[in-house]
Amino acid sequence: MSLVSLLLLLNVAPSSLESQSHSSIPGAALTHRSIAEVHPATGTTLPGETPTSSTGAMITTPAGNRSCPLDGTASARCSPASRPLALGETPGSGWENLTGHVGAGPVLPNDGGNFLCYDPAVGGDLLFGAVPYGYDYAGNQTWLFTNGTWTQLDPTGSPPPLYLMQLAWDPLDGYVVLFGGYTAESGSSSQTWVFDNHTWTLLAPATSPPATAQSSMFWDPVDGYLVLFGGSTPSGTSNATWTFRGGDWHELAEPVAPSARWLANMGWDGSENEGLLFGGAQLKNEVTTYLNDTWVFRAGNWTHLNSSRSPTPRSGAAISEDPALGDLLLFGGFATSAMNDLWAFAYGTWTPLPDTSPPASLRWGCWAQDPAGTGLLLYGAVLNPATEYPAYVTWDYYTVNVSVEQIPPLIEAGTPIAFSATAAAGHAPIAYAWSFGDGLNATGEIVVHAYAQAGNYTLTVTAIDVEQVTAAYSGAITVAPTLQLLAGAFPLAGTSPLTITLSAVARGGSPPYRISWNSSAGVSLSTSGGHLTISAVGEYRLVAQVEDSGGYRTNESFGASVYARSITVPLTVTVFSNTSAGIAPLPVGFGVSVLGGTAPYSFAWQFGIAGTSESWDPTMIFPRPGSQRVTLQVTDSTGATADAQELILVGSPLALSANYTATPLSASEIVQGFAFASGGSPPYSYFWSWGDGGSATVPDPTHNFTTPGIFSVAVGVIDHAGRYVSDELNVTVGPWAPLAAPGPSGAAASSLAALAAPLLTAAAAGVLIGAVIALLVRSQRVAVGKRLRRDLPSDRSPESIHRKP
Repeated sequence: MSLVSLLLLLNVAPSSLESQSHSSIPGAALTHRSIAEVHPATGTTLPGETPTSSTGAMITTPAGNRSCPLDGTASARCSPASRPLALGETPGSGWENLTGHVGAGPVLPNDGGNFLCYDPAVGGDLLFGAVPYGYDYAGNQTWLFTNGTWTQLDPTGSPPPLYLMQLAWDPLDGYVVLFGGYTAESGSSSQTWVFDNHTWTLLAPATSPPATAQSSMFWDPVDGYLVLFGGSTPSGTSNATWTFRGGDWHELAEPVAPSARWLANMGWDGSENEGLLFGGAQLKNEVTTYLNDTWVFRAGNWTHLNSSRSPTPRSGAAISEDPALGDLLLFGGFATSAMNDLWAFAYGTWTPLPDTSPPASLRWGCWAQDPAGTGLLLYGAVLNPATEYPAYVTWDYYTVNVSVEQIPPLIEAGTPIAFSATAAAGHAPIAYAWSFGDGLNATGEIVVHAYAQAGNYTLTVTAIDVEQVTAAYSGAITVAPTLQLLAGAFPLAGTSPLTITLSAVARGGSPPYRISWNSSAGVSLSTSGGHLTISAVGEYRLVAQVEDSGGYRTNESFGASVYARSITVPLTVTVFSNTSAGIAPLPVGFGVSVLGGTAPYSFAWQFGIAGTSESWDPTMIFPRPGSQRVTLQVTDSTGATADAQELILVGSPLALSANYTATPLSASEIVQGFAFASGGSPPYSYFWSWGDGGSATVPDPTHNFTTPGIFSVAVGVIDHAGRYVSDELNVTVGPWAPLAAPGPSGAAASSLAALAAPLLTAAAAGVLIGAVIALLVRSQRVAVGKRLRRDLPSDRSPESIHRKP
C-alpha cells in the first residue's frame, strides 16, 4: 500500500481559458481567468455564456485536489483523488491544540462574521472580518495562517466592515470570492469582492443576488462554479440558489429546493461528487427553529436525502472536506447553545466520529484545510461564562494512516522477512507496534520476522503519534510449509549401459512447481520424471531441483555408479509422498527410490482402507479420518526383497457449533456467546457478527443489545490451514418490561411476585411473536450469509455452512 497523499491545493489556470476584464470601482480593473462551458446537466450554455474551445480543460478543486474535465459531458463526473481505504486500514483521527504556538490570532466580532477558506495562491488560510478589538459587530481585517503562524495582512483595498458574509476559493478564476454579509450599520450587502495577489477588488457583475447575509457557499468542482444558497435578505429569509462563474452570478430556477433558511451548513461531498446542505435556521411563528434535514446538490438540482441518522438540528457549523480521506466533516454549530460534536458524511450516510478530546464548544468556529496539508485548521472563540470574555483558539484536526510496504503474497515458513511501516499525516515522533499473529510482537518502523510454522496469520501494525492518535493496518499473511522436494531414482548402480528411472514430487511452498533434473553426465531433463541412460563407466551425480511460484528453491542429489561388469549391491528401498497429513477425503501421491538389486523390479503397496497398488508411483485417496501406515515391498529379478513404510495422518473436516445465553435487563440485553470448533487444523480463529453492527473475535464473547428486535447472529471459524465454516443464531431481544425494585425487608414474597409478573408478561409476548420470528428467519438468512462473507477474509471459500432453525 502506498502512502496516503495529502496534496496541497493548486491554483490551476488552464492555458486554453480566455481572459477578459471586469470593471469594479472607478479606476479599478481586475483581470481574471474565465471560461464558458456547456452545462453538464443540460448540455446548454448558461445565460450570458458563450461556448469556447475549452473542451478537455481541467480545473482543480481546493478540497482533495480532484481534477474534473470541462468537456460538457454529463458522464464526466470527476472522481475523488483521495484514495479509498484499502482492506485492513483503520485510520485514526485526533485534535492538536495549536493555541500558544501560532502567535496571536485575529480578534473576532462579538456577533461572529469571521470566515475562513484556503487560498492556494498565497499558500495559507485566509480569514476576513476580524476587528481591532473585541465587541465590535463588524470588521474588515484580513489575516493569513501559514507556516504555523497567524499574520495580519495589509492588502491593497478592502471590503467595508462586515460580518456573517460568505468566503470561498474559486479555483477556476484563481481568487477568493467574498459575497454579502451585514454591514457595521446592520444593513445587508450585495457586493461581490475578490482577493487576488494580496489585493481586494470590488466586482460589478451584470447580475447579482440581492443584499444577503447569513447565506452559505461552496465550490462545485464538477460543474465548475460557486454555489450560494439561502440567507437573510431585506424581504425575508431566502431559499434561492445562485451560481458564480467567470465574474458573474446566475440564479437557478429549481422545481425543488430546500426550504428558506439562514446559516445552512454546506460543503462538497467528494465521496459522491455532489454538494451537501445540512440544517440551518429559520423563523416560524416568531420563533427560531433549527433544522437537521439533508439535501444534495448535483448537476444544478437539489434532492432531499432521507437519512436514518444525522446530527442534531443546528446552524453555522464548521464544515469542510477531510483532505486525507475525502469525507465531509461537520464540527459544532449552534442551536440553543454552542456544540462541539464531530460528524462525517460519506456515501450518503452521516456517521458520528468518536470523542477524541475535541476543542470546547466554539462561538462562530470555522475551519479550512491546514496549509501544512495534514488536516483541517479550526479557529474560533471560546466564551468564558464567568467573565463573558472570549479566548481565541487554533486547533488542528488530522487523520493518521499507516501502511505496510510490500507484503509478500506468500511466505515460506522459517524465512526471515523485513516489514516496513509508514504513517501518513501523523505528528512526529511516531511509534510503531507490530503483532505478527503468531504470538510474537515487535516495535520499530522496520522489523524482521520469520514465521516458524505454516498457516494463515493476521499481521497488524499500530502507529501512535506524539498526540497519542493511533492508526492501524491489518493484513493477511499466508505462510506456506517449507518447500520440500521428494525425489527418487532406480537403480543407482549397475553395468553399462545403465538406464535410471527418475521421479520427483514437491510439497510445501507455493504451487505450481517447476522440477528439473541435471546430471554430471551432461544430460538435463525439465520434468519431474523420466529415464536417463549412461553408457560410460564411472561415478555420476544426479540432482533434482524444484522452484515454486514464490521463487523459493530446493534440491536433492543422488550418486550413481556405472560398472563395466556385473557386481552385487544390496537392495535398498525408500518411499516418499507429496503430503503426509490432511483432511478426509485425502488424495496422496507416492514415489519410490531403489538402490541396488537387479532390475527389473516389482512393487507391492498396501494402503489399508485405501486399497493396494503395483505401480511404482501410485496416487491413492484416503476416505476416512485416522492414521494409516503405508507399506511397500520391492522384489528384484533374483527374488530379493526390501521393505519401506510411510505414515499418513487423515483429519476430520472442520466443524463448528455455537450457542448463546441471554440476561435481559430493563433497558438492554447481554448475550454470552459460545462457539466450539473441531476437526480441521488447530489453532482456530473465531469471528462473530452480532447483526447490529457489533463484532467479536473470541470463542466466548459477550455483547450488549441496546434495542429490541430479532437479530441474525453469524459466527464463523477459520482453522490454521485457512478453511472456514459458519453457524447462525437467531437472537430475539426484548421488548423489555421494567423490573420491580426490591421490596423492604420481610416482603420477599411480594417482591418475587412483582418481579415474576413482568417476566411472565415478556414470556407471553415471546410466545405471541414466535410465529413472526419463524417468518423473519428465512428472509434474514440470505443477509446473514452476505454479512459473514463480508466479515470473513475475502479469499476464503466456505467448506460448509451449518445453520440452526
